[in-house]
Amino acid sequence: GYMKEPSLLTIAVVNVLGQEVMRLPAEWVGGDFSCSLEVGDLPQGLYFLRFIADDRSETRVMTILR
Repeated sequence: GYMKEPSLLTIAVVNVLGQEVMRLPAEWVGGDFSCSLEVGDLPQGLYFLRFIADDRSETRVMTILR
């Protein structure tokens, strides 16, 4: 993703029932950034990645296939 200014970013993984199943600790990021998720414990299916920074959030869809 891309962030114009350095921000404290938290990433939450939410299942289709709206339950948060994983949360990555917040870290300061700016410009282009990437992250790795260990999803080995999650069942296959559709999930939503919620990127939360300051007063804004953005959601992306993620599919886990086995």
